[in-house]
Amino acid sequence: ARARSVRRRAPACSSTTAAKTTPAPRATMGDQVLRLAPYQYVHILDSNTNTTRVEVGPATITRLDHESIVLPPTKMLLVPPRHYVTIQNPVLRDAKTGAVVFDKHGQARIQHGDERVLFSSPDPFPLYPGEKVFGRVSPLQVVAANQALRLRCIRDFTDDGAPPAGADRAAAAASA
Repeated sequence: ARARSVRRRAPACSSTTAAKTTPAPRATMGDQVLRLAPYQYVHILDSNTNTTRVEVGPATITRLDHESIVLPPTKMLLVPPRHYVTIQNPVLRDAKTGAVVFDKHGQARIQHGDERVLFSSPDPFPLYPGEKVFGRVSPLQVVAANQALRLRCIRDFTDDGAPPAGADRAAAAASA
């Protein structure tokens, strides 16, 4: 005496019933009009110039026929106080203003193979095309009283008139 399962045909749904059960449409790669909420960004590829630009919300963007969405709407990065994040292949920034440097085609210039450590930021920021987050947003290590933290320099740098650190300092110590 095996129980038989009976398939029942679902009743035809009216448009009002379907509207209640269907989830709200989300932005897809093929949408012509894209609505970005505050603190969201999107990467759009222009196939005429073969450059990718960043659009930041809040905004309503009408995608042209020769444009495609490379990165769908994504939340901006926020680094809270006493935290840090490491960005691989960071964009090149102007030393005086801190603004992103663009090439003659309007593409953000990135520093391939480089890393930048960003500490707490007052405002969320987008990642430009080519940038990647290495790890995750992490809390800073706090050194307790009567404790020490040993640091090792892996890259040359100058610190307001002090002799260069890193390899040059090691070479100077070896020759002395």
